[in-house]
Amino acid sequence: MDALTKMKQKAAYRAVEFVKSGMVVGLGTGSTFKFALERMADLLEKKQIESLMGIASSFETEKMAKTLDFPLTTFTFHPKIDLTIDGADEIDPDLNMLKGGGGALLKEKIIQQSSRRIITIVDESKLSPQLGTQKSLPVEVIPFATQTEENFLKSIGASVSLRV
Repeated sequence: MDALTKMKQKAAYRAVEFVKSGMVVGLGTGSTFKFALERMADLLEKKQIESLMGIASSFETEKMAKTLDFPLTTFTFHPKIDLTIDGADEIDPDLNMLKGGGGALLKEKIIQQSSRRIITIVDESKLSPQLGTQKSLPVEVIPFATQTEENFLKSIGASVSLRV
């Protein structure tokens, strides 16, 4: 394991220290959060934490949770989340963040808005002097509005890159 990966794992494990039995946990997405999910699953298996439920922010996280036998729930059954753990894509000196650059933008925002507490895992690779230095600003657009929003964004000087 290289130094950056070890740093991500250490930060994720530290975030998991705030997870308590009986919580509904918002499950983030990405390479750093993966360590947090593995750690929570391990603690559940060892019965060091009990009765956790998770709401996944992406299909990738949902699939991983199922593989790890981590119990999942939905907003139908748990409309409030006790704690969300996720990573940032980029963060500036004023603690402004870019999140959701990997494609889970809308779900991540809904999960965070529904959370009583949020822990954002950040390692030094995410630090930036100004947002947009490392990552593009993610904008999620529904298919209905793709062309009109692309035109609008270009009209205000944005460079547009569509992902499907």
